[in-house]
Amino acid sequence: DSLENALATAESMMENGKSGEVATLVRQRLLSTMPEAPRPAYLLCEALIQQGDFEVADLTARKFMRRNSASHHALYLVAMFHFFRDGKLDKPVDLLKGLLKGRERELKEIKEGKEKNKLIKKGSAHVETPSLYIKCNRLLQDIVKIDTLKKAADYNHLRKRYKDALGSINKALSQCEGFSPASTAQIRSTLLCSRAGIYINLEQYTNAKNDLDSAINLKNNYLK
Repeated sequence: DSLENALATAESMMENGKSGEVATLVRQRLLSTMPEAPRPAYLLCEALIQQGDFEVADLTARKFMRRNSASHHALYLVAMFHFFRDGKLDKPVDLLKGLLKGRERELKEIKEGKEKNKLIKKGSAHVETPSLYIKCNRLLQDIVKIDTLKKAADYNHLRKRYKDALGSINKALSQCEGFSPASTAQIRSTLLCSRAGIYINLEQYTNAKNDLDSAINLKNNYLK
């Protein structure tokens, strides 16, 4: 019971964005007593991704996926890696849409409080919970907003509507503020590079240089 309570506490903290506290709790309390259990490994991996610690998150994910590669939690982690670590937009959108396909009624029931946040397959290797699909839906909406704004910026940039392009890319960068700075370094560096190109066309060269410097500071191997 105490371990179940600790897991429930960790999941609740994750919902409230306390990834650092979750990582500490899982490491100190859960992994030592439940080294092969999927839920602690999954929670730790999710917390590490949100903190931007992708190297350790990748090692943790490999351990989790050895026995749970077909679970929806595993696919959610893959989507998170694509977006946060790699700065991709299309791949995580496709994955998240696949996870949410046919779950519109379930999502509605969760939002209305008719479905409790409990294990769907308790005791099995697959640890799907209703809250997973809420997280999938939330992340999907955020990524789609960023993707839509970036595409609008690119569209207007190509048509020399630079002020409109600047407005869209600024909104895309603002959308990233809902995540930790470390976790979105890759996508923000991409957006900053795009904004620098817009600034160059607006002959705002100091702003362009500042954005390029910021992009390099975020990802020092960013060649573009």
